[in-house]
Order: sequence, then C-alpha cells, then structure tokens
Amino acid sequence: MRFSRLLDITVGDHAHKEHLRYYPLADYTVGVDIRNNVLGKYDVDEFLTMDCENKLDFEDDSFDMVISDHTIEHLENPLQFYRELQRVGKKFVVILTPHWLADSMNRTQKKIFPKKETDARGHVYQFRPQWFRNNVNQQKWLIDVRFNYKPLTVLEKIIIPFPHVSEIEVTLRRTQP
Repeated sequence: MRFSRLLDITVGDHAHKEHLRYYPLADYTVGVDIRNNVLGKYDVDEFLTMDCENKLDFEDDSFDMVISDHTIEHLENPLQFYRELQRVGKKFVVILTPHWLADSMNRTQKKIFPKKETDARGHVYQFRPQWFRNNVNQQKWLIDVRFNYKPLTVLEKIIIPFPHVSEIEVTLRRTQP
C-alpha cells in the first residue's frame, strides 16, 4: 500500500522510532513540530513549525496517512488534537501513546485521565483504549486498538507479576471515500 501524502505530527527528535516504518510507504512526507530545532525535520520532504494543539493549518482530508507517536499525552487539549487528526486524515490515522498502566508505574504520576498532572516526562494525561473509542467519529472511521509490549528487564519481571503493556496503538481506517 502506498500513500501519496503522509503527515507526521510532532516529528521531534525520533525518541520513539516505531512510526518511521510508515515513511517508505509515502511519496511525500510532511513533518510538523512546535520547535524548529528538531532532528526529525531532516527525515521529511517538508517541515513546518506549527502548534498542533490548536487547529492544524491543513484542509480537510489533506493526508492519506497521519501518524502521531507519543504526542497526545503531552497536550493540554487532547480531544481537540484527536479531532484534528481525524479531520486532516483521509485514509488512516495512527496514534501511539503510553498505556495508562505502564504510565502508572512511574511513581511521579498517579492520576488517570481525565485528571491532569504533569510528570517528569511532560505527560499531562494518561489514556485508556476506551477514551479513543468514545471520541472517534464513527461515521467516518473504523477503530482498531492494539497493545504493544516491551521486553522486561530481570528486575521488572520480579516487580511486575503480569505481562507489561508499554503502549497503546490506535489505528483509524476510513469507512468511506
């Protein structure tokens, strides 16, 4: 499957690289970040400095694919952001965010969405899969939610007596052209 245009929201410094697997599938990649001095701007065809927390400066259905890797949990208005991704996406939207349980393991952050508390990593919100399901435009998108697991260290295996879900991967697929 090929995409004519791909939008990478908050391209950043590629601290999380999972989303880079989509780049070779796109003919043209646009990267957006609030900061201008990010390394990821060298990996895209076009880089724009933009505040993604408000209305994105793109027309409806501008991109065949929109990806957001570990961004939504940092924003003050995640619902507005989620709606904007759905608005500018034409075929697919992929969102990666820490799983609420994995985030809860960090002792500096104990609250669960929708209560706010910024932790040492700058996470403002924690998400459960149901939040994404409740806020998707079901007339436009089909939603699939997966859990990604990261390998545990020996110490983590002793402390965590259950499989460790590290992130949620939300994929929206357009229901109609």
